[in-house]
Amino acid sequence: MIKTYTDFITQIEGVYGVYNPALKAELAMYLPAKIRQEDLQSLYWKIREEYTTSYKTPPDLTQIHALLKKSDRDYEAEAHEWWNTLTRTGCSLDDVVISNLRAQACIEDFGGWAEFCQRDPQYESLHQQKFTKWFVMYSHKLPDREAKVLLGDSTRRREPLMFGLKDECRKYLEYSKPEGAVLKIADTMTRDMRIGNEH
Repeated sequence: MIKTYTDFITQIEGVYGVYNPALKAELAMYLPAKIRQEDLQSLYWKIREEYTTSYKTPPDLTQIHALLKKSDRDYEAEAHEWWNTLTRTGCSLDDVVISNLRAQACIEDFGGWAEFCQRDPQYESLHQQKFTKWFVMYSHKLPDREAKVLLGDSTRRREPLMFGLKDECRKYLEYSKPEGAVLKIADTMTRDMRIGNEH
């Protein structure tokens, strides 16, 4: 969880590479004047959504400023794109993973992926309005959720459909695999045993 401006810069550098000293000093002065500390986590995820990990340099002041200047109309247009993407593919039987946490939260607010797919087409316009309203709300304040696979109605678990940034979806799927969790636990136990033997 990002709590300070220093935390924010450190997290960005961990993903995109190190800022040059002059730009880092500018950023350290710019951020407190433009954004509250409690909104830094939301800004961080907006940057992750906007700039994939293929970017090898961290976002500069101009790029960050552009994200901070986004209006409700900008977010509504983004919500419209996500609505079209999510309603064009898949069915209630599928499991899905969505790289955008705001879009995922909107689907969860419908009751989950299966419920979203089974919405009444007679009220499609109303459903889209609700999705857009929630998306804009979550754009101002990031939802207190974690990335997850949204389960469909099928009793047979298959490879989930991926919406958004495929690399981000794949990273989450790798991280969430049971064998991955077992390896993480084993690594932690090994590290703890090694530390214990050093004392």
